[in-house]
Amino acid sequence: MIALGIDPGVHGAVARIAPGEPPRVWPAPVAMIRRGKRTVRVPDLRAMWELLQEATTVAATGVETFCALELARAIPPRAKEGEEPRASGAVGMFNYGLGYGAWQMALTGLGIPYACVHPATWKKAMLRDVGSAKGAAVLVAQRLFPGVSLRPPRARKDHDGLAEALLLAEYARRTGRPAAAARAAEGAFA
Repeated sequence: MIALGIDPGVHGAVARIAPGEPPRVWPAPVAMIRRGKRTVRVPDLRAMWELLQEATTVAATGVETFCALELARAIPPRAKEGEEPRASGAVGMFNYGLGYGAWQMALTGLGIPYACVHPATWKKAMLRDVGSAKGAAVLVAQRLFPGVSLRPPRARKDHDGLAEALLLAEYARRTGRPAAAARAAEGAFA
């Protein structure tokens, strides 16, 4: 089975674990656009589609494919003691939702079975003994896949989005629920 994992944010990634091949990870495709005086990162829809096509080229051999897509959700505001809570930015949340929906459409359009997995669900399974902080995902991914680079070009440190996508792919490989994914593709969540 080919297992895919997708961390859907603009700082997210896609990972593939296929039999007989080393695991692969790709940063989520983004485009830089001007909005007023600022340049912002937004999901690059065409590149997302092309990336999924590339990630599933092995699937043409008839090997079953399954994807774990991290469930998108709004993050409630948190405040440090003595401070007012800060809400997630509207533009950031919009772009996150746009990317999440685009990944769902690309998976559906390419006929790839998938399940939307709540972050707490896959983190409980994959980060059992190390906690759920972003650094924990990097640590566990490096332990499980020591030959996979989690550092994108020109980066100084490992990318937690690459690590989380890789762990989502491993979660998909371990759970391997294509029948449940068929229901998820029809609109039900795992």
